[in-house]
Amino acid sequence: MTTATFPSSKRRTQRSPLGDWKATLLDNPDLFIAHYFADRIGNGLEDFHLRLLDTAVNKSRSLTLYPAGHGKTTLISEICPILAMCRDPNVRVAVVAKNDDEAAGIMRSIQHELISNEKLIEDFGPFYEKDHKWAWSIGRLRIVN
Repeated sequence: MTTATFPSSKRRTQRSPLGDWKATLLDNPDLFIAHYFADRIGNGLEDFHLRLLDTAVNKSRSLTLYPAGHGKTTLISEICPILAMCRDPNVRVAVVAKNDDEAAGIMRSIQHELISNEKLIEDFGPFYEKDHKWAWSIGRLRIVN
């Protein structure tokens, strides 16, 4: 089995102290994903998923060549930006995809999780308020907390 090492989040020192279990989740993307996105990962994270997460979190550049349907978009383009937002609500994330339709789909997925993932909202939200001055669009979102 492959083990992945992830750098510690700086979020805890920037905001009010979190419970130890929340800090552990933020420091370990694999645990964060298993806790908040169990429905998205089916039978759990495989060794190649852990390697993918380790590369995405710890390397400044990489080339990932996994076959279609192996979780690249779900883990890296959809869930990792949400993890980044939970660590630091002021983070800036760019969604880069092969075309506008795919980028829009990724953005819709992120927005859906931020407004409907009850566990995530309970622990780190709310991310969106209807009466807030910043409207969300497919091209841009700003979280409220």
